[in-house]
Amino acid sequence: MRPALVRYSFVALLLMAFGGDAVAAELDCATALSAIVRLAQTGHDTDVLAAVGEARIRCASKLGPDQSARMWLIEGQSALILGAYDLAEQAYRTALDSAPAEGWSRLRYAALNGQALVDVKRARMASALKGFGNAAHMASAAKLPELAAQAYINAASAAGTANVPDTDYLNDAEREARAVSEAATRSFLLAAVGRRYSRGATNRPDRQEQAYRLLDEAAQLSNEAGDWRTESFALGYQGELYEQLGRTSDGLRLARRALFLAHAHNASELQFRWHWLVGRLLRAQGNVEQAIAQYDLAIERLRTVRAGLRHDAMLTFDPTETSPATLYFQLADMLLTREADPQFAGDHETMLRAARDAVELVKATELEDYFQDDCVANLTSHSVGVDNIHSDTAVFYPILFPDRLDMLVTMAAETRRYSAKVDARSVAEQIRTFRQLLEKRTTRQYIPQAQALYQLLFAPVADLLKERGIRTLVIVPDDELRLIPMSALHDGKQFLIESYAIAVTPGLTLTASRPLAPRSLDVLLAGVTDSVQGFAALPNVEQELKSVSTLFRSEVLKNQDFDVGAVDRALSDHAYNVVHFATHAQFGHTRADTFVLDYRNKITIDELEHLISKRRYADQPIELLTLSACQTAAGDERAALGLAGVAIKAGARSAVASLWFVNDAASSLLVTEFYRQLKSGGVSKAEALRRAQRGLIADPRYRHPGYWAPFLLIGNWL
Repeated sequence: MRPALVRYSFVALLLMAFGGDAVAAELDCATALSAIVRLAQTGHDTDVLAAVGEARIRCASKLGPDQSARMWLIEGQSALILGAYDLAEQAYRTALDSAPAEGWSRLRYAALNGQALVDVKRARMASALKGFGNAAHMASAAKLPELAAQAYINAASAAGTANVPDTDYLNDAEREARAVSEAATRSFLLAAVGRRYSRGATNRPDRQEQAYRLLDEAAQLSNEAGDWRTESFALGYQGELYEQLGRTSDGLRLARRALFLAHAHNASELQFRWHWLVGRLLRAQGNVEQAIAQYDLAIERLRTVRAGLRHDAMLTFDPTETSPATLYFQLADMLLTREADPQFAGDHETMLRAARDAVELVKATELEDYFQDDCVANLTSHSVGVDNIHSDTAVFYPILFPDRLDMLVTMAAETRRYSAKVDARSVAEQIRTFRQLLEKRTTRQYIPQAQALYQLLFAPVADLLKERGIRTLVIVPDDELRLIPMSALHDGKQFLIESYAIAVTPGLTLTASRPLAPRSLDVLLAGVTDSVQGFAALPNVEQELKSVSTLFRSEVLKNQDFDVGAVDRALSDHAYNVVHFATHAQFGHTRADTFVLDYRNKITIDELEHLISKRRYADQPIELLTLSACQTAAGDERAALGLAGVAIKAGARSAVASLWFVNDAASSLLVTEFYRQLKSGGVSKAEALRRAQRGLIADPRYRHPGYWAPFLLIGNWL
């Protein structure tokens, strides 16, 4: 993350621009626009949107057509990066309408290209193809060949994603690239066209020839022009082409040349790419030790460019660009494979923890990508490593590879590895089936899947758990495993929750592990009982709010009294350390689809973070955030990822939430009993939830796991 000082200096510029009575309004607005442009370059897109909104209020009538169009483009770009696609689409459309018809072709191109990028994000590839084509034609007609070439390259990428021919787009892109007068730009565009040809070239000699021809030409042109950066790109892309074709020695030679140029000119982004490529090629040659060293170097370089890579990736379109998460995952695979080698004579514990740390980076990247926030995985409150957990707690870390499941189990500072040969696609299908059957509360069809998944995940270590006196399981779920509640797995006699308290966390870096002090809890309760905004009424919320309010010192905001402003005032006026929302909440595929419903509006994840963060650094931070009527989309592991990350994003130590919408009466009973158990003292949050869930299991009306299993404790379990 860039230093906060940079961010605040730009905000100060904005305040100065908007606050100077002695300066002409036009100058104020021009200064503001300049500051917004500079702020946008830092990647703090939420702040950019706020600044644009303020500028629009104060400067709407004072901006010329070109300045107005630029403002809308900045808003569209920031909204696109944040996943607010409706806002982005509207902003780009308005930018196009605002840009003068004559003399402002670059602005109009940016608006057309931006609209097409929104279509890509929404998987509207036919519309994206048309949009990129329009942008290319407009740029070509305006004699802007570099922009036309880029639009044609984007169109070729969209065509590849839509499984339609891309050759015509690539021919047009090459033609426009050759019309660019500036040598460095021309060679870079030729390299980009060549790289696009290399995608899918494994069984296509014609594409291999085209790719090599263009990449080789780009390397020569850039070398003659002294453009080391493009030369490094071209050589590295050639190395990737040879990697595809299995020519590892040739690929390694080119990758090392590309890497030399990147190091010679201190280009961290290129060093990251080519260290990774060298590592892959070394692994393909069987040189695992050197490959691991190259991966470590790639990760070291990536740390310095991660935010910029994510920001830039949202402004161009290359579906073949490999996510940094893949780098971490491949490293973990190598480390675990190395540790399992009978000839490995090193420290097995160190190797296992290094593999786990690599997957931790995958999970941090996934959270950052979901929330579009480079800081979301960096917990700034006091934290404790998982290796400092209590002796009665075991941490389960499943890692699902294409051909196997590796389970890392940490108990009392010791890590063990269990591995099973499985087909990841079959396991994923089994998990999805289990999730669907759990929601059918009138059948017991879920039992075979519940038992099969128990045998895969927990049976291998069941005896050891009993031997060690384990009482709490902390699970870091991977991919599709986020879709299911582990509490509902079945050992043939009983559910897993009947034997163990269970918590889940999206990663191993946890908030402070001090136990909850139940007698010092102050609870802010907010709920909606009525049918509002198209969502069903929740009549049992009335009793839920009443029951919890009698247990602790509390304030209740109900129906018309529950909105963002009221919650904001309550948290500002009083040191509440529990926030309980008894209302509909939804975790969607993107952060833009994620919200908590108040009486009048939808509270976005950013607004939720703003509300909860008021107490993040206080003596009594938010210990628990409860969402008692939320849901994720069935079969959508990204939605489940958002649910798992809600406590981290909001700044609470723990969260209780549900994977799917639960019967209103059952939810009220479970949540009330959960708080009653906390009130009794002497139990952890995980144990309190376990007791509440066992209470529903004992009730014939609610024994089916569809009623109690979706409730998860996320984050700190103590």
